[in-house]
Amino acid sequence: MSHRSYGLKSHKKWWKRRRLRLLAAAAAVVLLVGPWPVNHEGFEHASYSIATRRRIAEQRFEPQFGQVFAGVGVAEITPPEGSPLAGYGGRKPNAAQSGGERMFVKTLTLAAGSTSLSIVCADVLLVLPELRHEILSRLQLPPDEVLFTATHTHSGPGGFAPGIVEQFVMGAYDPAHVRRMADAFEASIRASRNNPQPAMIGWGQCRDAAQGFVENRIDESFPACSTVDVLLVRKADDESVLATVVFACPHATCMGKRNLLPSRDYPGIVQDSVEEITGGACLFAAGAVGSMQPARNGLSGMPRARNVAQRVTHSAMVALRDASSQAAANAALAGRIIPVDLPPLQYRCARWARISPVVGELVLRGRETYIHAAVVGDRVILGMPADYSGELAMELAQSLSGGGPRAVVSSFNGDYIGYVIPHRRWTCDHYESRDMNMFGPWAGEYFNALAMDIMHRMTMAQESALMPNK
Repeated sequence: MSHRSYGLKSHKKWWKRRRLRLLAAAAAVVLLVGPWPVNHEGFEHASYSIATRRRIAEQRFEPQFGQVFAGVGVAEITPPEGSPLAGYGGRKPNAAQSGGERMFVKTLTLAAGSTSLSIVCADVLLVLPELRHEILSRLQLPPDEVLFTATHTHSGPGGFAPGIVEQFVMGAYDPAHVRRMADAFEASIRASRNNPQPAMIGWGQCRDAAQGFVENRIDESFPACSTVDVLLVRKADDESVLATVVFACPHATCMGKRNLLPSRDYPGIVQDSVEEITGGACLFAAGAVGSMQPARNGLSGMPRARNVAQRVTHSAMVALRDASSQAAANAALAGRIIPVDLPPLQYRCARWARISPVVGELVLRGRETYIHAAVVGDRVILGMPADYSGELAMELAQSLSGGGPRAVVSSFNGDYIGYVIPHRRWTCDHYESRDMNMFGPWAGEYFNALAMDIMHRMTMAQESALMPNK
């Protein structure tokens, strides 16, 4: 055999081995990273859905019915100059400047019988597990009794979440920020529980789309969620207003990413306006804010915030009149955290493709979240771990329109899984569907089905609690 023939055969063997290695490497990349085709299977018969819905069916919901007692606590959480502002990944730099608004965490604690519930509303983007766990460990309260929510301002304190992804939006992590925030939350919650007084509570609602304070960001031709729910708490002795809690759906994004001043955005103006009118404390809770943006009306920045706040405040006062006429001294009260098994991770990298589920298993092995359900009078607050879609909330309200307690959806319950949106929005080329929708095309319908199950169980429990008192 000539040297030339031997060399050619050796080269062919070398190239064959190299090709096999390249094919093996490509297969490994596809297996471990992707792309994989999107899994469009529904949730109804999936193991995660069956397990969670069985869990809900087996939950013991036992609302207490009795004389209501209430207290309010307030503490300041204004970010120090130079500390990170949370809200926009594209805000560079993100260090807070001096001269902005003062920011607060406010807590309303209600008690009836042997049950108490603290509703915690803070001028923050959202409360994340690191902060929540620190607060609960200090308080030594049952987690069922502390319902977290946020105004979702995008110009509030940050730096209290350790994850890499979280730091992109929340700013550089520093344990000192966690301690500072936890100090304030703890003070607010303890103050609200120190001196409870006899109270009367009532709910009101306004669905006035003509107010024009919200737009559907993902589809401007589709209706936006213009519902404003208000919980009114009056002192029983003189019927003066102790507190109100306003739930509304526009994102608190009037102040854009160029703003470096701490700002409560439009929810802060709503709180100040309602407090001036009623004389009591006003708490603001982000409702189903997913895909719901504040109306522009040709404005931006603070003028836009004032315009949206004026319209939301008008709806809140309409709802308050309804709440005032229905306020009662005796009411049902309960809180329950329901663990939720999540669908497999489906982070979309193209319209038809997702990253590998192997990565999802490695990142999210055993990952659970929860819904925090709370009976307050004749409403059930559903605290969701997400930017919960306003479209889903409207569908849920329609499904519950046949009677029974109404659901009041709030977002940012102390955990966060991204945006939860309807199936029809899965392939839309928008931030919430492309970048922040992590659990597949049916996650929205899955969570709404869980909400319906919870509402059914809560309704039965509420009727049972009221029966001896009729």
